[in-house]
Amino acid sequence: MCRFLVYKGRAILMADLITRPEHSIIKQSYDSRERKESSTLPARLNADGFGVAWFAEEGDDPSPCVFTSTLPAWNNKNLVRLCDKIISQVVFAHIRAASIGSTVTEANCHPFCFGRYVFMHNGHLAGFGRMKRRMIQDLREDIFLSIQGTTDSEHAFAVFLDELSRIRDCQTFLEPQSPQVLLQALKNTLFRIKCLSQSLGIQGHSYLNFALSDGNSVLASRVLLNPVQNPELAPASLYYSCGTEFKNLAPSVYRMAQRDRLEEVVIISSERLTLAQEDWMEVPRNSILMVNASFNVTLHAFPA
Repeated sequence: MCRFLVYKGRAILMADLITRPEHSIIKQSYDSRERKESSTLPARLNADGFGVAWFAEEGDDPSPCVFTSTLPAWNNKNLVRLCDKIISQVVFAHIRAASIGSTVTEANCHPFCFGRYVFMHNGHLAGFGRMKRRMIQDLREDIFLSIQGTTDSEHAFAVFLDELSRIRDCQTFLEPQSPQVLLQALKNTLFRIKCLSQSLGIQGHSYLNFALSDGNSVLASRVLLNPVQNPELAPASLYYSCGTEFKNLAPSVYRMAQRDRLEEVVIISSERLTLAQEDWMEVPRNSILMVNASFNVTLHAFPA
């Protein structure tokens, strides 16, 4: 499975998230430790491309900047160069482990963007080959035409955009929405996938760790669709850390600083970026974590 990272907070150099921490996402590209895999796949490698998205500090364009590549993240000098120079308040990063048979192309690299919305996924939709036609048949025309790749993840993003457009009349998807609207659209997306899976009789497990943002709010799900209801089966890993600053104490050593109980920084990550486990909390099973523009973090159950 892929790995991802989301940051929302005071402006930060992307290197302090992506390349420098002791268990940074670039290190996870060759040494991931909590992936759920088939025993036939390499346990630690996420080598099938990467992507970063960030929102510019200046300018009138609300859409995110995006850089993707099919090279392994650990072997891309341009990624390091960008991270050493770019500062942002909202950052998305993703390293890809393609499913067997999935094409390794830039069109299939996360994050996916449309208008001001950015989206990425860690996991997979069981039975996607059977679900695909039904997922796209009712999409709004511009949303359908926006799909460029072949992944279950991008199709799930299209479903989210469609659900958002049903709640609010989004003409260009450049309009910001309240976090409550985004939460409802994400819940509707998960429910639509669940109902479609059930109607097709799909028995496999779907791991639905989604992350999305409009540049103001951030949401992330940790959901397992488990049709056989095996209580020992866990969702894909997901953690979050909150504080006032993600602080560099020494080379590769970072801690989440806490001052005056203020929350000005939230990091959401498939694996902890640091060895200080006390700085990290696990997102509960079958939950959606929501961070609003004021950095208030709330957790919302999803009945999977």
